[in-house]
Order: sequence, then structure tokens, then C-alpha cells
Amino acid sequence: MRLKSPRSKPSLIINKTAMGFCRTIFAFLLLAGAFSLGAQVKDPDGSPVDELRRKAREGDANAQWRLGNEYFYGDTGRVRNFTIAAYWYRLAAAQGHPQAVFNMAICYERGVGVRQSLYQAFMYYKQAADKGLAGARFNMALTYLTGIPAETCGDEKFPAVMPDRARAEALLEELIRQNYVPAKRARADMLLNKPVAERDPKETARAFDLLNEAAEAGDCDAMRLLADCWFGGWGCEKDEAKMLFWLEKAAARDDREAMAKLAHCYEVGVGAVPDAQKAFEYFRRAARLGDSMSEVKMADYCASGMYMPVDIPQSLEWLRRSASKGNSFAFFKLGVYAAEGIGMDKNPKGAFDMFLESAKRGNTHGQYNVGLYYLKGDVMPKDESAAFFWFKQAAAAKDNRAQLQLGLCHYYGVGTAKDEKTGLEWLHQAAENGSREAAELLKGNL
Repeated sequence: MRLKSPRSKPSLIINKTAMGFCRTIFAFLLLAGAFSLGAQVKDPDGSPVDELRRKAREGDANAQWRLGNEYFYGDTGRVRNFTIAAYWYRLAAAQGHPQAVFNMAICYERGVGVRQSLYQAFMYYKQAADKGLAGARFNMALTYLTGIPAETCGDEKFPAVMPDRARAEALLEELIRQNYVPAKRARADMLLNKPVAERDPKETARAFDLLNEAAEAGDCDAMRLLADCWFGGWGCEKDEAKMLFWLEKAAARDDREAMAKLAHCYEVGVGAVPDAQKAFEYFRRAARLGDSMSEVKMADYCASGMYMPVDIPQSLEWLRRSASKGNSFAFFKLGVYAAEGIGMDKNPKGAFDMFLESAKRGNTHGQYNVGLYYLKGDVMPKDESAAFFWFKQAAAAKDNRAQLQLGLCHYYGVGTAKDEKTGLEWLHQAAENGSREAAELLKGNL
């Protein structure tokens, strides 16, 4: 298991898979060499003609790509416009400009300036890879790791790209031979991304070596993974001091996830003497950079008045920011605020909605609360089957309150067929996980 961080409370573990790696836009890389001039093209923008625009309109692929960059980033005085950026990238890509081809892949993958299409992104990456761009081959490898489902984009239908681990490995190994740093980190993550007991010691040692190389080259993702290795003793002897060293190096480069992990280390004393003030400072830095779990922590600080005056409106703002990123704990806490009337009028229905969003994202507290709402039927129409479903989800994650309720559902036939044997099994699990109520019931109080 990897180093627990505040991002993973109460039961999740940080485990960044290869597909989660940042895919950097290579728009800032100028391609050396000249490109052929195409035919005069239509200009979608009514801005005054300047030298770069004139060349782009005359069909100069490099000028079209550069003009696309200026609209993409909104610099050099141009108003940022992703649609116009994609327009110029497409024209340059049609003439074979490698970086423009790559940028069209980025646009399609993220739905920036065009309708999102992972399949069309993949095909553009393939074109860019054929033109020798290492970043495109890297993104192809990541795509082969997970595959792409079949999709419909407007009137067009595109086939699925099936996962192909062997092909992904081959691409990454080729890139490693070319000393492409992100490939070293991605390959290491693949080797480590399995239960510890199932890892091959030789593969683990190689993963550690690859991460060392990538971290020394300045890759922040690799620094964090290397910190996990030092924490868990993967390919090395456990050394929490070295874990902290690499987290601090990544944090010094404004890596928000490293800051969040350091905050957790100082909060609970992992590899360091507990230091609540230092933990707060790291959480605040990470939150300001957009780390969603750190935003939840800042909401707690604002509500409690620790290291700052009590500020409930600001606490709500932090929670809403985090929820906008899909953080399940943020949704859960927004539900609590709505239920208790913290910073707002009490809103039972709004609380249920927030708990449900939290539950859908796997938050066991939210799942348990949604189960209670359906069981009681005082806010939502009573639905014992729905209550049973949500208790079952939380119970599977070892929430002892949900295990207790699931046991009672089975025992008395609430939302499911009556099954006293299964009910008692769940009550025993709840008791073993710390439920005093379950323990009392098992003493003969059912």
C-alpha cells in the first residue's frame, strides 16, 4: 500500500495510475525547418491582418500553427479563443505539421475548441507518433493501457480501441531507450500497480531505478512515486527521511499533491515530528493550487477557527470549489452543512442531494446517510430496497454502521428477502469492526 495522504481519508490510498499522468501540450515547441505553402484559406476572425496572420492565410503551415498557439494561450495581444486555435491547428495539421497534429489530438482529447472525441484524439496521436513526436507515442501508450470505448460524435460513429498492455509496454520501453523521462515514470507505475504480494522483486527493483532516474531529471510525479517506494520499502529499505526528501523536492516545484502528502505527514507525524502549524501551511498552499482534498481541509480550518478566524462563508466556498472537482468528501460536508443549517437555512432535501452525490462517488459516509434517508422516508419517499442497496455499498467498504443496518435488513427482511443467517454474519462483521450496538444485539437483544 502506498503512503496514505489526506487525499485518501478515511479509506482510500493514493495510487496514481499511468492513465492519470498529465499530458502536456507541446504547443511551445517550435518545429525546425520550412513547411510548404498551401492555397489561400478563409480567415475565421475579423481581426486586422498582421504579418503572422498574412502568412497563415497564405497557407504557411508553421504560421498557422503559431497563430493557433497565440489564440490557444491568449498571448501576444490576441483574445484567447480555443475554437479559432483549433481551426488554425487543423489547417496546419492537414499539411503535416507535427506539433499541429499533436495539438489537434490534445484538443479532441479534452474537448477544447472541438467536440470531444477520444478516438479522433487517438488517431491524431498516431499521426504525430509517425512523425517522430515522443509525446504522441507516450500518449498512445497510455491509451493502449485502458483502451477507448466506442463513441458517437455528432453523426459519426467511431470504433472502440481495445486495451493492449503488450503494445503499451513496447511503446514505453522504446521511449525509455530514448531517455524519455515520462515513459520511465509510467513504466515504473505499471510495474508497481499491483498488490505488494504479487509483485516480482526484480520488477520492483527496476521500477525503483526508473523512478530514481525520472525524479533526478525533475519529474514531480516520479518524485512522489519514489517517496511511496521509500515509505513502503519497495525496491529499497524503508526510509521515511528519504520519503520526506522527495516530497519536499516535488513541493518546492509547486506540486500540489506532494504538498498535500507533506501536510498529512506533519499532521499525523509520518516520518516527521507532528507539526500542526506546518501541516496547515502545506494544506493552504496545496489548496491554493487547486488540490481538492486540501480544499476540504481548508474548509475545516475556516469552520473551526484554527489558525484563522472562523469564516463559514469561506468554508462553504472551499467546499464548493472541491465539489466542482468531484471530491466526494466535499459533497458529503456540503450535505452536513445543509442538514445542520451551517452557513445557510436548513435544507433537508438539499442535504440529501449532496449526500447522494457523495454516495455516487464512493463515499461510505454519504452511502450510509442516503440509506438512512430511504429507510426513514421523512425527506424522500420511503424505499427499503434503495436503503438496502446503499447500506450494502457502504458495508462492503467496512463501514460498521452500514454493516449493522445491512445485517438488520437481512435479519428482518427489510428491502430484501429475510435471511437470518446472513443477517447474523453481517452483525458479527459490524461488531468485529467496532460497532457496540451490533455487539449488544448479538448478546440476545435482537
